[in-house]
Amino acid sequence: MVESSSSDAAVKFLEKRGGELLKNVCAAKVRKTLSKVVSGKPITEDDVFDKVKEHVQKQTKPAKQKSNSLGKKPVKKPKPKP
Repeated sequence: MVESSSSDAAVKFLEKRGGELLKNVCAAKVRKTLSKVVSGKPITEDDVFDKVKEHVQKQTKPAKQKSNSLGKKPVKKPKPKP
């Protein structure tokens, strides 16, 4: 008999707070992968090849510009010993 009261309490809790529990859950982002673009089509066709090139261009990120022209930290000169 104790189990039914605890399950009743659980049901009441979920009825009361169920909507709030799922409020912060976000849907997964749909990703457009290359396999979805090609999906078993022959790559030798022009339209598929163009879609592959377009997909690769969208996926590549621009390179970050370095603040230092050499890309290295400045080297401190050692102090002369007295």
